[in-house]
Amino acid sequence: MKYMMVAAIALLTLSVAVQAQHVKVHYDRSVDFSKFKTYSWIKGMDTNNPDVHRLVLDDINRQLLSKGLQQVETGGDLNIAYYSSLAGHINTRAVEYMKGVDWKQWGEHEEVYGPKMVEMPIARVVVDIVEAAPNRLVWRGSASDAYTPNQARGKKRVNTSVAKMFEKFPPRKR
Repeated sequence: MKYMMVAAIALLTLSVAVQAQHVKVHYDRSVDFSKFKTYSWIKGMDTNNPDVHRLVLDDINRQLLSKGLQQVETGGDLNIAYYSSLAGHINTRAVEYMKGVDWKQWGEHEEVYGPKMVEMPIARVVVDIVEAAPNRLVWRGSASDAYTPNQARGKKRVNTSVAKMFEKFPPRKR
């Protein structure tokens, strides 16, 4: 009986931990995503942990390749950046491609240009996809609780977070 109680508590704790991960996706509904064939990386705010950085990059690359996009060194149809926080805060900044954008459609940001400290949940990852020619944000995915210091669980969490984001890329036509 005691073992069953411990197992039930462990199962309940696990289900709460799994549910704690939140993934959101926002995108510009006016964009025809089928026209994009290539992508290039641009500088975001990478994690300061090189192992986690490589993990996030590999997962995003794998997802984009599975969607039929090809990576090119420079000059892609899309520019990809990711921002992360393994601590409680990151220094976010409104980058060039966010000027003139209706911020409400892209999540928890306010219109501001220049450095600004914004509190972010621990272990948050944000992926921005920018249409290169007009230099405008067309898709954003974000995941909270996207990493844990436990190496095996951390890798699984990053994999799951990125996969959940890219389930909604490219957006389905309405």
